[in-house]
Amino acid sequence: MLLWLNGPGARAMSVDLADNKEAKTSGVRAQVSHAIASHGVVLVLSILTNIIAARTLDPSQRGALAAGMQAAFFLSTFLLLGIDKSTPIVFNEQPMGKTIPFVWLAASRQAVVALSIGAGMTIIGLTADLGNLDPIFVFGFPTALMAIATMLDASFRSVAINANRSQLVLLSTATVGGLILAGVAGLSVTDVRTVPVWLLLYGVARGSVSLLLHLRNGHPASKAQPDQVAPLKVLRSTGRRLWVASFANFAAWRSDRLLLPILASTSDLGVYVVVATLTDVLAAPTEAVASVMIPRWRSAALEGRLQTGAIIAMTVAYLVASITGLVVLGPWITELLFGAAYRPTTSLMVALALASAVYGMNRLLSGRAMALGATRSISLAELVGMVLAMVSYVVLIPKYGTTGAGLGSLIGYSATAIGLLLAGRGQSGRPASQPTGQPTGQPTGQATGQANSVIDLDQTPDEHTRATT
Repeated sequence: MLLWLNGPGARAMSVDLADNKEAKTSGVRAQVSHAIASHGVVLVLSILTNIIAARTLDPSQRGALAAGMQAAFFLSTFLLLGIDKSTPIVFNEQPMGKTIPFVWLAASRQAVVALSIGAGMTIIGLTADLGNLDPIFVFGFPTALMAIATMLDASFRSVAINANRSQLVLLSTATVGGLILAGVAGLSVTDVRTVPVWLLLYGVARGSVSLLLHLRNGHPASKAQPDQVAPLKVLRSTGRRLWVASFANFAAWRSDRLLLPILASTSDLGVYVVVATLTDVLAAPTEAVASVMIPRWRSAALEGRLQTGAIIAMTVAYLVASITGLVVLGPWITELLFGAAYRPTTSLMVALALASAVYGMNRLLSGRAMALGATRSISLAELVGMVLAMVSYVVLIPKYGTTGAGLGSLIGYSATAIGLLLAGRGQSGRPASQPTGQPTGQPTGQATGQANSVIDLDQTPDEHTRATT
């Protein structure tokens, strides 16, 4: 019997797996549809927000805003320490009410520290004369708040999708995007061009909605109970292993936007992020599919029935078609929406379109490798890609500007793709027996007992078989 959790009250009903394969497939399709729709909402609202920002701020100010946001995203990876990645693996398809307390226990302490340091920096920046360092210190609190908001958003997405509640992700995305759009429109109408204020708006909108959803769907804990200590330890240790890959992926993905204002100019960064807003649409559907499928792929891998060839083939076909359309129409669309000052060169559009496509494929390949328990292979692949990307940025940006940043991304992502293709090979996934004490017919990760619901990601399918028989 498969336990499906529906509604706020966690109403349960039993479904016979043998007779309800079609219903299960329909459920997966609904979850994927919600996840893709949420990315579509992000795209539309992000484009509208960027249009307003581009027409209110000059490229230098837009670049400064982008730099602050990249710094916040960078900080958020240290606040999360991989727990958003480990949640669907350790608490495979568990209800939100069960996983949210563990997420808070794992991340709340570092969030408080970050907010305190950020507030202190802003106070110093506003009250002391630090010369050229003043702008950096003033950005302290808005950046820390945006980082915490990003942490809350990422952890909620992970918890909701893992619990088959991706409709909540769609709700969150639409609400946050709508609030930010309304706020940005207000700043534009009142002609507010102070960049830290813009960043503060993003952080307040995203953080408040994510916090309310956390509180609405779970009971955040401040201290671990005796029966929570062991699962929390597994969540943290698995998160730390996955953090290496997550950080390396972030560094390759975001460091181009951190290095552009240093190696080129903030104006170049302003143009770059506008173009990237369009090209990122290529990766959005594959990220959505991967996020929904990881918990299911993990269960399938442990049962020796993981098959991903068809979905990878369909993804390749989608990406090829999307790249062609974006390269042809992208420059014209960019100028139409954002103005002539943001029109990209053809070389930049091609480089970023290809890089985004490879990045999207990497999210799918990483999910497959994660399901197979190949954490070390994932980390190695992401680290190699990060190093190659960083070296490429330093070499290419001073000479080729924004196009150099796009090419550096493509080089790094391609190296990662090769590593992820090789990850997990040799881990066969023989049929796994049920964990001790788990009811017959109940899928791995759905046990009623706390201990049985925790899965060690360090186990390959074969190791899981040996450990549970």
